Amino acid sequence: MIVLFKVSLSIPSHRTEITQGRKRIGKMKVFTMLFMLLLSVSAWSQISIDFKPERPVQDESFDMIVTVAFEGNEEPFISFDPGGLNVEGRRKGGVSFTTQLINGQFTSQKTMTFIYQLRANRTGSFYLRDFNVRVGQKTIKKDNVRVQVLREAERPKDYFLEAIPSKENVYKGEGFFVNYYLYTRVPIYNKELKEYPKLNGFLKRFKNVDQTPERVERGGLIYQRGKEYSARLFAEKTGELTIDPLKIQVSVGFGGAGGFGLRDMRNVTLSSAPIKIKVSETPVENIPDGFTGLVGEHKFSLIMNKTKFLANEPIEAKIEVVGPGLLEKMDDPVLFTHPDLESFDTRSEIQEVSPDQSRKVLEYTYLPRGQMNIASRQLQLSVFDPDTMTYKTTEITIPELQVVGGGVARNNQNNTKSAPQVTSTNSSTASSFEKSLTPISPFGSTLVNNPLGNVSRIILLVSSLLLVLGFLSNFKLGTITKKERLWSIYKTQLSRGVDFKGLYQFVNEIESVRESDLDSVIANKNVPEDVKAYFTELINSLRSATYSRNSNNAKLKPQKKMFKKLIKSLA
Repeated sequence: MIVLFKVSLSIPSHRTEITQGRKRIGKMKVFTMLFMLLLSVSAWSQISIDFKPERPVQDESFDMIVTVAFEGNEEPFISFDPGGLNVEGRRKGGVSFTTQLINGQFTSQKTMTFIYQLRANRTGSFYLRDFNVRVGQKTIKKDNVRVQVLREAERPKDYFLEAIPSKENVYKGEGFFVNYYLYTRVPIYNKELKEYPKLNGFLKRFKNVDQTPERVERGGLIYQRGKEYSARLFAEKTGELTIDPLKIQVSVGFGGAGGFGLRDMRNVTLSSAPIKIKVSETPVENIPDGFTGLVGEHKFSLIMNKTKFLANEPIEAKIEVVGPGLLEKMDDPVLFTHPDLESFDTRSEIQEVSPDQSRKVLEYTYLPRGQMNIASRQLQLSVFDPDTMTYKTTEITIPELQVVGGGVARNNQNNTKSAPQVTSTNSSTASSFEKSLTPISPFGSTLVNNPLGNVSRIILLVSSLLLVLGFLSNFKLGTITKKERLWSIYKTQLSRGVDFKGLYQFVNEIESVRESDLDSVIANKNVPEDVKAYFTELINSLRSATYSRNSNNAKLKPQKKMFKKLIKSLA
């Protein structure tokens, strides 16, 4: 049973005196309780940064509002590189406290606001870097923050579409989010997605979006904002990559309402502006031998139920990796090696555990062919930390592996005894015995005593052989064409519902391909455009379902006509 008790107290910058005695005593008790609770918890922090106005004008002051939510009683210390902006002042905003009682334990949080007055002497983009907030002994880092400075104030738009990435400078293999938002100050009646972003150069994990609108401020105006599209991206190559526009057609109401309460309508196609993402290679200096290619903090664990086996008994082990990196491209670490140990293909499965965390499970299977003893060792697995720009190594203990039974081990083969040799002690007896033997034909009769019978049997034998050879020469092995294999996969696995696993097997039959490049196979084939469009949308939809939280057995109804046209074009 969870008991929830929440107290919220807001204290302005200039506290006014409370004149009523009972209220003063009550609030002082609450404040004292909060203060004692804050002394007992460790520092923890969350940071949000906003600009007002959001797009300031050259040579005009504007505010940068920094909000820090943390646990502890020490005031946060904020530092950053203004990146060419002039810092003209700093003041404190409001302070608020929140306390919750869950299962008999208090959890408290303090929120403080700091306002920096900035000014830009030129137009363009400014980046505030090295944003650090220190609370107690802990330092929280914030990604670089960009602000766009205009030459003159822009005329506010009634509606627009905008792509917002969580980071604009990333490392290869580092994950980040891009969200596409629709802002509007006028009624929107219909929406239709016209063109998805291609996002070439990125591996994509599509996210289910909550389109519930929220009220936000842009340029001093209040907009309704709804999320239309979201993906977690991983750059697969270095350089400057582009986040492509999303295009949406909307029906906009304008003008006054008519006699029946109707507005004039018009269809408008909106497109977000493309955004450049700078992708860097991880440093080549001091790369550890066990570098996995993953970027960000990850946890590694080894699972083995036992370490002693019999010969020819399967050996199974698992490695579990949890973190924000590009787990699809991680190489499989080697656990055991031995001349008499047969290794099978490693199976892997990736599941989403949170919006920015995934779990990959590697399943290993070995088959020992004889006795062996593999010593214990330390397996080093390294990742790159983009915050400290250093490599961090985790060590996993690979236990000692013992295999017994099934004959003598390879290194003991030279000590095995040879089989005893049986020799005859009476050569004359053996010779007389051999003379008494009579050759036997394949048909059970002698070939010596009946020459005529021998000839007939030989003719019969040759005729039988010719008959068998003639049958074999006219026998044609049945071969299954690619078209038949594709139809078989469709009928048995896809006709009643298409999931990502079944579609991957279908496309992999066309051309061997990684899961991340699934959509490129059909796009590069000489097939009708409507087929390409159908399968591109189908793959995107299945990917989105596969990586969503509630993705168990997600299947879509197939269009048999499209599968038939594709198979016919490839045959």
